[in-house]
Parts: sequence; C-alpha cells; structure tokens
Amino acid sequence: MSDGKTEWIYWVNAKRYVQHPMEGTRPTRYRGIFGDNQELGYTWDIATQLESWAVDSRNAAYLREETIALEGRNFPCYVVGAQLDNNNISSTYTFWIEKESHIFRKIVAHRNIHELEGDPGGFHVSFVEDETTTFPIFDLNSVTPDSVFQFVPPAEAKLVDHVEPEWARRVPPLPEPFTKISPEPDIQLTDSTGKIVPLRSYRGKPLLIDLWATWCGPCLVSMPDFGKIADEYRDYGLVTISIDEDTEPQAPLDYVKRHGFGWTNYHDIHDAALHALQGNAIPMVVLIDKDGNVVFRDNTGDYDAALHAQLTKMFPAKKAR
Repeated sequence: MSDGKTEWIYWVNAKRYVQHPMEGTRPTRYRGIFGDNQELGYTWDIATQLESWAVDSRNAAYLREETIALEGRNFPCYVVGAQLDNNNISSTYTFWIEKESHIFRKIVAHRNIHELEGDPGGFHVSFVEDETTTFPIFDLNSVTPDSVFQFVPPAEAKLVDHVEPEWARRVPPLPEPFTKISPEPDIQLTDSTGKIVPLRSYRGKPLLIDLWATWCGPCLVSMPDFGKIADEYRDYGLVTISIDEDTEPQAPLDYVKRHGFGWTNYHDIHDAALHALQGNAIPMVVLIDKDGNVVFRDNTGDYDAALHAQLTKMFPAKKAR
C-alpha cells in the first residue's frame, strides 16, 4: 500500500510489516511469495483472462436467460457458452452475464487437460478440472477515498526490517558481462501493417527486446520499468522493440499506443519468437549485441541490476548507475 510518499508492505498472517519512503512512482518488487497473498495475482488474472476468453472463444452461443442468487441478491442474467482450445487443454466455459449492466456474475469452466510428463517419449497424463467463480460484488468506476491508501497498522502488527524470507533476500550473482548465450535466431516478425520484418534486419545495432502479452499481468506491470531503461540508453544507440504473444495483433498495438510507449511493437505468430529465443514464459527480456549475439535473457522480472551491468559494458560512455 502507498499514499504516494510512503510505501507499506504488510504480511497479514505473520502480522509483520515494513515501511519506507516511495522511490519514484512504481511499487517495490518483492521476490518473496506468500500463499496468503496470492489472491492479488489471481484477481489480476481474472481481469486479463476475460479479454483472452473473448478473443479465443469459438462456437460461442447464447444458451438461455436465468436468474441466479448470490449472497442474498438475485441477478437476471444472459447465459452464454463457449469453447476454447489452448495447446493441450480443451475447455468449455459457461458465462452468466447480468442483463442490465453486462457484468460477469458467474463463470463455470470445464477443462480436459492432456500433458506429457518427462522427456519426449514419456507418459501422458490426462485429467478433468472443474472450476466455478462467482462475482457477487462488482463495483465499477467507483471513486476511492484517499484514506484507503493510508496504512494504519493493527495493534498486534510489528514493524520489521524485512517481510521476505531469507532465501528471497539473497541477491543472485550477476552473470559475466558479454557471456555469449546463443546466436541471434532467424525470426520473422509482423509489424502493425502486416509486413514481415526479419529480426536480423536490426543487425549492426544493439537491440533490447521485451516479449509480452496484454493478458499477462506481470508483463504489463514491468513495461514502465522497461520503458525507463529504453529512455536511459536511447541516446547511446540502444534500439528497443517489443514482441507480443497475443492471439491477435490489434489489442497489443492499442495498449502500446494508449500508454505512450515509444518503441515499435511486433506481433509474434504461434509464439515463434519466444521459442526461437529459448524462452518458456513471459515477460522475457532479451539483449542482443550489434554482432547478433544474445548476451542477456531473463524471464524472472527481477532483471534490473544484471541488465544494467550488461548495458554499461556495451556502452562504456554511459556511466554506471
């Protein structure tokens, strides 16, 4: 929590909190993940998944009208069914959408999941997953008073130096600067006009890449920090692009434009760039030197120090931070 001047991090179950001045406008990144705090990530996932479902759904159909009861209130709803297929998961979704406001009030998901365990040639595992999510309270476009962002510690809460466990406070060693990871792969990207642009057309220029998607919460949170790095090194010759992993190209273009990010965004069809750059998750940041060597790659989101170490070696005229 932050009021813009002070930031507080409160671990509810442990009844411990830290307090420190805000540095800039972005919240502090904490590497420790506590089970009792994961509902925050789940909430973000729900919001971003709705857009993904709308884009990926096939055979969507109006089923019926139905009034459902949630926490003592009745909601007249349209009921819509849809099918989604995503790699090894075949899913059927049913949505209860409130007739008056068009707010989602209930989602029932039925998923058939097929996975290959172990190395190629291993054994297959199949199982069924059913999940019901309800939204009895949905406050849209509300005005939040400033007092909500002022932390008042409970009487039993203790002010401490750290809330993370010791393992999460360890700073990993920086990689040896300019250790060659792999040669630049031959990737074909799609620009905003539909034109195919080879990644190797950037050869001869240091290139920083952000792989992301509009449905990826951690990607959206990290993009302003990525933008700061791009601004800091632009005058020294660093070229910055982003590659989206969305299912269709327009949503990420709109997002980049809406948030004023000044770099060129390309669309990655069928995750080709992600796989070619040897990534298995997003967000992922990749740095390629002017000779086409991939000298840095990270998909933890906690890359600032290591990336700056590489960049200050790449641009000796830039003083180390």
